[in-house]
Amino acid sequence: MITIVVSLRGRVITTRTFSQERLRIGRAPDNEVRIDNAALSRQHAVIERSGRVYTLIDTSQRNGVYVNGERVARRNLNHGDTIALGKFVLSIDLSHRMAASLPARRLCDLGRTVEVAAAVGGAPRTAGGFAVGHLRLPDGRPTLVLDRDATLVGSGAGCDLRPPGLLVPRRLALIVRGHGGFSLLNLGRPGAVLLEALPLRGRAWLRDGDRVSFAGLATRFQVGLPLPTLPPAVSA
Repeated sequence: MITIVVSLRGRVITTRTFSQERLRIGRAPDNEVRIDNAALSRQHAVIERSGRVYTLIDTSQRNGVYVNGERVARRNLNHGDTIALGKFVLSIDLSHRMAASLPARRLCDLGRTVEVAAAVGGAPRTAGGFAVGHLRLPDGRPTLVLDRDATLVGSGAGCDLRPPGLLVPRRLALIVRGHGGFSLLNLGRPGAVLLEALPLRGRAWLRDGDRVSFAGLATRFQVGLPLPTLPPAVSA
């Protein structure tokens, strides 16, 4: 089974679990995951299941599908992947630790409607929720709170964290938030991202206290919100 979490601007709109072999995503009423938005095609994408493998296929022709920030035509999905369709983000949960399926809902936000059909064959599961974490940065830089589905690191204009330096790739790394926690994906050259002083190849789960280096920028990942900075005590 696969759980799809639909978010808009960092706010979760709906969560559904499916067991069928084919899911259609788009703005047409007959899609299993319907997102009524002009930026999407009538059938924007399809997720197909073969055994335990889920594959995303772009059927939009021109509007595009992005997985973890990269435009794709076809891609096998992993737990924690994020799919961007216009301004909407679909987080993929394959951990089988989601809560019981909720009734189909509609949500209107500035003229946009999201509708998700009832799940087929869904079973009750233990309650779960998105985590919150943060990156502590050196040299007195403000702490980066990880409260979004995807946090992009690199030199590009749309990146949430920009390490200093002239040779930093436009897309260096991606931090993905899912129901299983946070995972780190290296999008740049080997050795540009270090996890606990070791080069990161591909994807790895983050643990509380992990040291992460982005092109030489040393950070520390911690679960939860950062503690407020208290003023120094003044002795009498």
